[in-house]
Amino acid sequence: MKTGKLKWLYLIICLVALLACQKFEEGKWKGVIEDVDGVTVVKNPREPMYRKEVLAFEEELSIGESEGPEEYLINSLRSFTVDDERNTYILDSKPYTIKIFNEDGKYLKSIGKSGQGPGELQGPENIQFTGQREIMVNDDTKGALLFFSVDGQFLREIKIPTLRLSGNAIADANGNIYVEKYSFGEWEDKLLKLIPPYENLEVLATKPAPLREPIPPPQIRYALLPGNNLVWGISSKYEFHVIDSEGRVAKRIEKEHTPLPMKDEYKAKYFEKLPPGISRESQQFNTHFPAFDLFFSDDEGRLFVKTYEKLEESGKYSVDVFDKEGRFLTRTALKVGHEIALNQDKYLIKGGRLYASEYNEEGFPVLKRYKIIWKY
Repeated sequence: MKTGKLKWLYLIICLVALLACQKFEEGKWKGVIEDVDGVTVVKNPREPMYRKEVLAFEEELSIGESEGPEEYLINSLRSFTVDDERNTYILDSKPYTIKIFNEDGKYLKSIGKSGQGPGELQGPENIQFTGQREIMVNDDTKGALLFFSVDGQFLREIKIPTLRLSGNAIADANGNIYVEKYSFGEWEDKLLKLIPPYENLEVLATKPAPLREPIPPPQIRYALLPGNNLVWGISSKYEFHVIDSEGRVAKRIEKEHTPLPMKDEYKAKYFEKLPPGISRESQQFNTHFPAFDLFFSDDEGRLFVKTYEKLEESGKYSVDVFDKEGRFLTRTALKVGHEIALNQDKYLIKGGRLYASEYNEEGFPVLKRYKIIWKY
């Protein structure tokens, strides 16, 4: 009798496993695309189109040394960008300067220096290689955008008071500036679109931002897509909004999501990076993580979304990859970059290469370049 029950139990288990295997079809997307009031809404399921590994990162280059010539030492990697020839521009904030390296990692020159005069840096937040083949520097302390040629010549400076104490600034091909700005008194974070000649602005998104927020707080994230489109999202919700070059909401990308409970491992790593003098007891953590940490895009319009979930086989944070249509393509382990990245510009994809800000074994900042290999 007992043997008979075990046989039936075994058959049921096999049947359930068989049905589960049949239910998932590799490469088949099971989401829905709808038109809602003229906006294309892409609704993604929890599972991607591909469970198998369809991309890999192969390290090609590392810039930054623990010791050696001064020009190869990076004291504090504030931001970086890459031009069309794979020259890399690294914003070092101790002291403020931009170091230029060629495709092979050879130091070329430094541009910009600390100061208050034209072309000098007071407190740059980030840098970007623009569609006009210029290096744009957002100096939020100065409240200005500084522009340099790719060979390091200072070109011009545009004073924009709105940029004071702002976040990451990016420019599209039309010269529009997208920037996050904290609104004191209103206790809100806002994503702004500054329109040339920068006397007018649009508010694209807002989120509450009290003086003390539980950790990690929701963030406004944004990035440029091919075709001069912008994608933005607030990390408390797994949802992304695509704005086209005319300023219209063209697409919304959604994905089914179950909030992930806060983990002691994350708290421990956070405390490791806590500056001296700040008590641990004053830090309050959310009961659950936000839906995602940050995202960045590639030249093909794919979106890479870094989550707070770790993959069991690697112990690394999971990155959800969406194709240019907004469909959940695959999930991969992000084995590069910072585990806790306060800024969204710690990753950049250009020309089929991933650039990531990291630390070497001695704890010094480095910038690494990886070749992206697709397998589908």
